Order: sequence, then structure tokens, then C-alpha cells
Amino acid sequence: MTRPEEKKQEPSRENVKRSLQPTKAKLPLRIANNDAEEIQDAFLALIREQDSLRKSEILYRDFFENNKDAMYVHDLSGSYLMVNKAGEDLLGYSREEILGKTVFDVVPHSQFEQIGESLKQKLADHAQTIYEVDAIRKDGTRVPVEVSSRLVYENGIPVGVQGTARDLSERRNAEVAVRESEERFRNLFENARDTVFTCDLEGNFTSLNAAGELLTEFTRAEALKSNFTRVVAPEYLPVAKKMLTQKASGDVATAYELEIISKGGRRVLIEISSRTLFEGGKAIGVQGSARDITARKRHEDALRTSEEQYRSLFESNPQPMWVYDLKTLAFLAVNEAAVKHYGYSHDRFLSTTVDAIHLHADVPLIAELKKIDGLCQLGEWLHRKSDGETINVELTANVIDFANRKAGLVLVNDVTEHKKAQRALYNSQMQLQQSQKLEAIGQLAGGVAHDFNNLLTAIGGYSDLTLRRLPEDDPLRINLIE
Repeated sequence: MTRPEEKKQEPSRENVKRSLQPTKAKLPLRIANNDAEEIQDAFLALIREQDSLRKSEILYRDFFENNKDAMYVHDLSGSYLMVNKAGEDLLGYSREEILGKTVFDVVPHSQFEQIGESLKQKLADHAQTIYEVDAIRKDGTRVPVEVSSRLVYENGIPVGVQGTARDLSERRNAEVAVRESEERFRNLFENARDTVFTCDLEGNFTSLNAAGELLTEFTRAEALKSNFTRVVAPEYLPVAKKMLTQKASGDVATAYELEIISKGGRRVLIEISSRTLFEGGKAIGVQGSARDITARKRHEDALRTSEEQYRSLFESNPQPMWVYDLKTLAFLAVNEAAVKHYGYSHDRFLSTTVDAIHLHADVPLIAELKKIDGLCQLGEWLHRKSDGETINVELTANVIDFANRKAGLVLVNDVTEHKKAQRALYNSQMQLQQSQKLEAIGQLAGGVAHDFNNLLTAIGGYSDLTLRRLPEDDPLRINLIE
């Protein structure tokens, strides 16, 4: 910044009087008496004008040197006469280098005509001109600048041009960024899979993308001449009007569902998300997106029906069933058959873990319940009912997702009575086998006795015949009789 000059004391009337005393003594009496005061005032005004001019020049130089924009003065041939510090920074030249150049040395040849036309316009209209050119820096790079200039006069005759040059790089970059942003938004708008629209606070469409044309079957031109009441199904109009009224009352974002009727008469269920558009702090319209959820709703209904069916199968199954957490073994759900069969209430089941109903003999196997992977037969287990009765059960399990967690679904088959029947059958079979063994032994013994009797009969017969032939005193008779 230019150093301000020391403030000089403003001349007073008394000082002027003292300086004019010698002159006043030499003047004719009439002039001295009548015009001395006027001369003093004129002289004082002249001094003040010179002082004001000097101060004005100081202020101008300070403004010129410290202006953020480049400032310059050149003659009518384009030769630079003055340039400020910002001009040096803009062009990359020193002040001495710039003062040895003309305006045509720092702009492209293609813009010479534009500069010449600007000078002609100033000379013809004596008015300020504003235009944009590229300034060529010392390193050869180009800087877009906005030039605002006017003529400089001397004795009423134009002798040069005074101007400012503002670097437009940031503004140009901002404009490019805005254009690119607008282009991206336009691409997003046009290529969005969902319908995107805007409408005024009366419900008249002001924009609609390509997806909206497909959804409504109206062309964009047709839509922009229409009100939303043309496409919203009659039974949903109260909802749509209520939402629009909320938007008009302030910055409100809403999400809701309604049905529209396309140009071809097709009914489509859509989900709308919308918000208020403002201009100058005042609500002027609505911007929203609409998504066709017909298929999703159909899928949700089918899923809900399926869930209800499976829930019914679970709840009404005559066999005990439950769901447990694979990590904690906590019961997550039990059906009515399990409650009745085991004697525990729903709350009691859901407040405990699976291992609570297993006998201690099964404890080493409990860890296997955490390792099931897919449908599997877990074999036979011993369970304890609420009254202490022990039952034999066979478990079939599968892995499912339940309430966002990995769980096991178990089907219980009580085989206690079957086991008793098996034991009774086994005992009966053992008894039958024993009786059959005894019967076989009896039959064997009877056969042996019969065969033995046959042998004895033959032996006895031959012994009688022999005795009859032997004399009474024969010693062999004793052996035969025995």
C-alpha cells in the first residue's frame, strides 16, 4: 500500500491575510478596502482545491495499487502507461516489462478484432464497455478475464483507456462445475429407473422423466398439460390432495402409497416419496419419485400367505414342535402340541433352554444340537415332562432363519409307548421261545423213550426164547433173567 503523506495543516483565513498584507498595501485604496476579502477567499479556495486534488490523487493511487483486480491505463494505440500490482500478478510480468508492451502483446491474435471494436465503440459512444478476452501470461498459459474500460480525457479530448481486468478462472470453473452438475442431474433424472416428477402447488405437472412416461403411458408433452388428478385413481384422490396440502404448508417430506390409472386403463400401485420445492424461501411446488410396487406387493402378499400357512402347520401340527436358537439353545417358539404333551406353559418354555428338558444322561450330546446343518435325524433322546415323567423321543431337525437369527426347527416323535410295546413283544417272544424249547425237549425225550422201548422189547423177546431153550440148571439162565 502506498505510504500516506504527512497531513499538512489546512490554511486558515488569518494565514492568508498575513501572506497578502504586502500585496494589499500596494493596491489602490478602493480595491484594498472593497475587494481584499474576496481575493483572500479566492486564494484560500485555490489552495484548498490544490490540497484536495493532492489528497484525491493519493487516494486514487492507493485504490489503483491495492485493487484486487488488475488495473491499467494505455494510450489509444494500446501501449501500456500504468499497471498495478494485481496486473503484474495476473500476467506474470514485472511492471517494467508490462510498460514496454501493448495490449496486443498479451491477448490472442484471434481477439484483436474484438479489442479494436471495443475501442471504436468507446470513441463513438463515449461509454464504458465490458467484454471477455483471454490474457496470455508470461509462461504462455491463458487466463480468461472480464475487461471493463472507459476513455481517459485531457482537455476534453480522448487520450487513452483506463480499465480493470478481473480473473474469471474461478467463475469459469464454477460455471463448468454447475454445467457438469446439471448434466449429471439431467442424466440421473432421465435415466432413473423410478419415475421422477415435479408439479406446482395446484398439482399441475412441470416435469416428468422417461420412466414416468412408461409408467403412466402418457407422453411428456401430454403429462405437462395435465394435473395429477388425471392419473390418480378416484379412491386415492383424498390422500393425494392431503399430501399436496401438507407440502404447500411448509418443508414436509412424505412417503405414501396410492394407485394410478395409466392412459391405457391399467391400474398400478405405486410408492411415492416427495418433498417441497422452495424459491426465495417460498414453497412453489413438489419434487417426487414414484416406484411401481405392484410386483413387490404381490410378492409380499404371497410371502405373508405362505408364512401364515407355515405358521398354521406349525401351530396345528399334532406332533410337538419347537424352534430354538442354535447359539444359546433358548426356546424361541413352541406349538400347542408341545405345551400339552410336556405340560409346560408357553411362557415356561420360552424362558428356558432346550437342555432343561433333557436328562443328565443326554448332556454330553447337547452340544450336537448346536451343530446341525440342514435336515437331519438326531436319533433317540430321553426327555423329562413337567410332572417328572421320562419319555423316549426321536428328534428330526432342520436349520431355518427365525427373527433374523439362525435357528433349529425340531419335530418330536414320542416313542415311549412304542418302546414299551417293543419290550412287551420281546418278552412274549422270549417266553414263546422258552416254551418251544421245552416242547422240543419233551418231543425228543418221547422219541428216545419210544425207540428205547422198541429195543427193550426185542431184547426181552429174544431173552424169553433163549430161556425156554436152556435147561433149568444152566448157569446162563441167571444172566438172561437179569
